[in-house]
Formats: sequence, C-alpha cells, structure tokens
Amino acid sequence: MNILVILGHPRKDSFCGALANKYMEGCLQAGHTINFLPLSDLNFDVDVQTVHPQDQEVEPDLEHAKILISEADHIAVFYPTWWGSMPAVLKGFWDRVFVPGFAFREINLGNYEKYLTGKSAELFINLDTPVFVYKYFMGAPGTKSVKNNTLKFCGIEPVRTTHFSPINHSTAEQRNKWLQKCFEKGIKAEKVHNDPLHQFMQKIAPWVQAIRFQFYPMTFIAYWAGALLSRQISGDWNWLAFIIGYVILFLIENYTVFTNELYDQKTDEANENFGPFSGGSRVLVSNKLSGKQLKRGAGITAALITLLSILLYFSSPASALILTAYVGITWFLGHAYTVPPFKFSYRTLGEITVGITHSFCVLLGGFLIQLGHLYNKEVWWLAVPLFISILPSITLSGIPDRRADQMANKKTIAVRLGVTNSIKFVMFITAIAVIVPIILYHTILQQQLSWAVYLVIPHGIFLIYKLREYLQLKEKPERIDELMVYSLLLMVWYGIIPVIRLLQG
Repeated sequence: MNILVILGHPRKDSFCGALANKYMEGCLQAGHTINFLPLSDLNFDVDVQTVHPQDQEVEPDLEHAKILISEADHIAVFYPTWWGSMPAVLKGFWDRVFVPGFAFREINLGNYEKYLTGKSAELFINLDTPVFVYKYFMGAPGTKSVKNNTLKFCGIEPVRTTHFSPINHSTAEQRNKWLQKCFEKGIKAEKVHNDPLHQFMQKIAPWVQAIRFQFYPMTFIAYWAGALLSRQISGDWNWLAFIIGYVILFLIENYTVFTNELYDQKTDEANENFGPFSGGSRVLVSNKLSGKQLKRGAGITAALITLLSILLYFSSPASALILTAYVGITWFLGHAYTVPPFKFSYRTLGEITVGITHSFCVLLGGFLIQLGHLYNKEVWWLAVPLFISILPSITLSGIPDRRADQMANKKTIAVRLGVTNSIKFVMFITAIAVIVPIILYHTILQQQLSWAVYLVIPHGIFLIYKLREYLQLKEKPERIDELMVYSLLLMVWYGIIPVIRLLQG
C-alpha cells in the first residue's frame, strides 16, 4: 500500500515523532511505500483568511500535501491531545487542506458528496488524561473531531484509533512497549485497510440506504395496534403469526422502495432539493447500486414475500383466501405506486395510496392475522385517524420534489396545487386530523383511544402556525425538513395512543 504518515506534533523530536518513526519501520518491513509529512516542516498559514476556505491561495507545501493525500491508500496521524483537542498546527492543516472541491462537495443543505472514499486511516493519540476518563467522562472530543467530523465526513474509513496514556507519568519500560506496539501496527496496517467487517458493511450500506429505515417504525406501531385490538377481543396472541405478518409487510415496503427507485430515476436525477424525507434514497442516481442490482433485490424480495405468505397460511387462523387477498392487495398498492401501467404517484393518487397502505393495510393486517377476520367496526375506525394524519406529511414531501416532478410529468398534489395551495390543504387536513379522533374517542373508540387525543390539539395548532409562518415568507425555501418532522410526529400520536391504551387492557 501507499501509506501517508502525518505527524501533527509541532516538534519532530517528541514522543509522538518516535511513535511515528516506529510505525514507519513496521510499514517498511511489511513492504509498503511510505510518505512522511511532519506538519512542523510545512510553510503555510494555519488560519482561513477568506470567506470560503477553497478561495484562499494554496501554499506549495499544501499543494504537495494534497497530492500525497490523493495518492495514499492509508493515512496514519500521530498527535497529542492538548486541552481535549489537537495542536493548532494539525487543526490548521485540516482547515486549509480538507476544503470543498478537494475533500468533499456540498450538494444541498445537509447533503455532501465525499471525495476521499477508498482510503482508510489510523489515529495514534498521546494524552496525559487516563484513557477511561477521556473517553467516558470527557467524551473524547478531540478524537471524535478528527475521526468523525473530518476524516469520515470526507469519506475516509475505516478509521481506527489507538490512545497512549498517561504520557507524563509513563516509565521507560511503558514507552518501549508503546513503541513496539506502533511497530506492530505498522506491520498490520493492511489489515486495517482491508478490514473484512468494514468491507462487508460497505457492501450492505447502499441497501440500508435504499430501504430507508426512517419510515418503518410507524408501520410497525400501526401493525402492533391492530394485533393488540384483536387480543382485546379474543384474549389470544399468536407470536409466530405476528412476526411472519410483520416481516411480510416489511418486505412489501422494501419491494416498493426498490421499484420506486427504479421508476423514479428521472425525477430523482433532476431533484436538487432531496433530503431525508423526500427525493428517494438516491442509491441509483449516485451509482451506489445499479438498476440490475435493484431489480434483483426486488425479485428476491418478491420471492421472500411469496414464501412467507405460504408460511403464514399455516400459522394464522385466517383462511388462505382472505390472506391471499390481503397480501395481494397490499402488495399491489405498493407495486402500483410507481410501476407502469398504474403509476399511482404520477396520477395524483400516490398520496392516497401511501395513506391507505400505512394506515388501513398495516393496522387491518395486524388484526386479521391474529383473529382471522375483519368483522369488527372498531378496527376499521381505528385506522381513520392514522390515515388522515399521514396526508399532511406525504403532501409536504412533494414540495421539495415539485420542480423535478414537473419535469418528469409526475402529478403529485404539490404539482397540481402549487406550493401555496398545497400548504393550505395541509393546514386543513391537519385540523381534520385533530378533530376526528376526538369525535371517535367519544363515540366509537372509547376502548381503543384515550384522553391523550386532546394532547394532539397543541401539536396540531403548532403545526398550523408553522405552516402559516411558511406561507408568509416572501421567498419560500423548497427544503422544508422542519415542517416535515412536525407533520410526521403528528401521525405518531395515532399509533402510540392506541398501543398504550390497548396494552392497558
């Protein structure tokens, strides 16, 4: 490997320097190519003098450092901890070298493209504070700053850390052990770069990103509420059917996001306002997964749904016909969301489809799989508040995507109504989502809801206030992550309240 060793101590004759030398001896013995960069030898301004760091004139020594970093497979950094952090020369080095355009690129608010991927790193840190105190009482601020906020932020990983402490009270024998440890670390540097666990995590990371786990907890809560309602009626609980049923729903959601990624590629490519709650997972447009891989993933998911549906027939009291109809309808709605010829999300039916699948389908599923039938009015009415409360967030999610959706001829509510009217629609639906559950609590769902529905009133008022505040802005930002969070939390009430009430019996 090509290994770059950075000495972040302002004195080369320090113990940090001795550790770096021993590490390089080990690397050379293992046959690696070594480049040594003692920061004390570099001539550069440690302060960023311009508004944008990348606009400052780059000294020749820093240009050379950038070349060494670009060519390195593995980077080892040796430095002491001073005042809980790093020496000024090392902090200045990060500030001046790891700038936009070289180490990363800001795509939009909160989203960055990492330019230094494929490299690994090790940090060798000297400190006087006992390691246990530094890590678990002080929170290891300096280590986290370099490891997470600098190296990993720019794509360098894995990053392994070794702390040597306490330096000021160490004996010659202890220092010799530390020197030998650095020598052995140098010999084993390739194991850090080719760490099997990290490579495995790198392979599954795009799939985790594609699955979009942030949207699954609410599905489980609604499914759980339906199952608990069946227990309230029958007194029975079937763990096997409960688990299999939820895994089927989980896989249907997987299948939906995989196919959505495939058929929404055009709008995702044009979308400059994507965020954690809109714009898709972007694994396809960022080349983290190919279309062929996503199709294969959807195919495997479909096979697992079919297999588990067969197993469900033998564990649930519901008839094969009813279970087939339930799984088939739920799966069809997920499939038809973006897949031709239906393409519900392109026909102003996407928001309704998401509302139905994440309320009626999951809640009724939890009930049906446990009890075997749906001849109960409470289970149907219990899904109504959840359905209404989903509409604000799914409508708002179309606002950041609106321009890209227009280009792709995707007729979401936000495209049809425009931003202002979409916000007004969300305000109206939010008011309905607060009023309807209170009416249901006092009429049909006295045993399934509780007084806690009144707690939703201040939440709804706050959300409407924030929406009105957004409407009054002269220049309305297209990224509305804050509003999305407030609206998503609204639906949580109508999952949590029934679950707590039904758990109480």
